[in-house]
Amino acid sequence: MLEGEKNKFCYAGIGFNNDTPFMLMSNRPINFERLYQTSSWKDGDVFGCGVVFPPKKESKILPYVFFTKNGRRTGNKFSLKGDSDNLRPYFHLLLCSIEINFGNDPDNKPFRYNVLKHNI
Repeated sequence: MLEGEKNKFCYAGIGFNNDTPFMLMSNRPINFERLYQTSSWKDGDVFGCGVVFPPKKESKILPYVFFTKNGRRTGNKFSLKGDSDNLRPYFHLLLCSIEINFGNDPDNKPFRYNVLKHNI
């Protein structure tokens, strides 16, 4: 969940590593050099970031990153290149706060996005 300071320019970025695709959310228009995807937000919106490693039999499909907003996929998926088995969560914030859910308590804090219904 994302919340910003009132009447101040705020943004948050989520992704895996700082050199792979990420999503940047802002409460005002923003120009960012390495932008892959943007989204507006309001306090309480829930954003997610996932990575898919296709089955080995699907050798033509590269691993990819996808993003969600309030439980729905948003934007494009981004293929991962190079060393995609060394991914770390990445958060970039300015004047806002986030609550992070890594999925370690699915009974009490389930993901908003249903990963079981995700299609490769």
